[in-house]
Amino acid sequence: MYFVYPSVSECYYLRLLLNIVCGATSFINLCTVNSILYPIFKDACTALGLLDDDAKWDQLMPERLWKKYFTFLTEDIHYQNSTINESSLTNTNLSNEALLYLLSILNKHSKCLEDFPNMPLPTNTFSTNLLITEELNYNIHDLTTIVETELSYPEGTGKTILYNANTIEEQTEAEHLYPVEFLNSLLIGGLPLHKLILKSEAPIILLRNINPSNSLCNRTRLICQTFQKHVIEAEIMTSYHSGNHIFLLRIIMSPSNTELPFTFKCQQFPIQPAFALTINKSQGQTLSYVGLYLLTSVFFHSQLYIACFRVTSHKHLKVLITNSTNKITNPISITSNIVYPEVC
Repeated sequence: MYFVYPSVSECYYLRLLLNIVCGATSFINLCTVNSILYPIFKDACTALGLLDDDAKWDQLMPERLWKKYFTFLTEDIHYQNSTINESSLTNTNLSNEALLYLLSILNKHSKCLEDFPNMPLPTNTFSTNLLITEELNYNIHDLTTIVETELSYPEGTGKTILYNANTIEEQTEAEHLYPVEFLNSLLIGGLPLHKLILKSEAPIILLRNINPSNSLCNRTRLICQTFQKHVIEAEIMTSYHSGNHIFLLRIIMSPSNTELPFTFKCQQFPIQPAFALTINKSQGQTLSYVGLYLLTSVFFHSQLYIACFRVTSHKHLKVLITNSTNKITNPISITSNIVYPEVC
């Protein structure tokens, strides 16, 4: 396929669509996204998330989520009130109760509703529902869980392919010297892949420190739960926050150390599939079962110790040693443990 400069406008966007859209038989197919026919190729690229714009952030604005899920947030409040009062709460009172719920959650994280522009505020600072007031004073954790689970996402099924946007920071002629395919093919340590293929229940590992106080830091392992267009719901597998559900967004990342002649920027979810971990990445984690694959012997001080001590019981440790040079002369596979006395 011929290379096209971004300055050529619609031809460039057409080339993007031809690389992404599968099975298209006409220009109409290329311009149709989610049963909506867009007039130009650029609009179709934007709808597919191939171009960076503010639309995805508009969809995640708190006031939009508030309006969309208002009925679900107030459903429990309305039911609980009806069990002790014959009269139903008005929409104003229901809104006030739900906002007080959200405010209590935000306060636990040193936040408040004023931090989110255009978000409505409670008209009263106290709850008008005696049952809710009693429950808030009795067990805040359980009530917080109820509110958080109201904002549920549909279950993800099958494979989910997530593309990123790779760009060059400097808006100069250098941007035209490197095709998009070249930028997408770069494999840089510490950055996610251009094309992430994930499924529900797939293990992943976090590549950035997002919220260390809640165990969302580099090397944290998670399990994918559901997928949205701009959000991934995942469950923490390790640390004291194991079992907690969190939401991940795409962020802009740049490599800290690279020999590239330009500043590379990657906008992608800060994760990688983690069906296997290097020994160094596994440090500090305790696992129930460990399978150790040694293609060659370890080469660093105490690496073998570190790998073997990740498991809680030696009965749950399996080691596969592959040494092609010894398969004929010595059918019993062995490996070396590297220890430097001067380091001990």
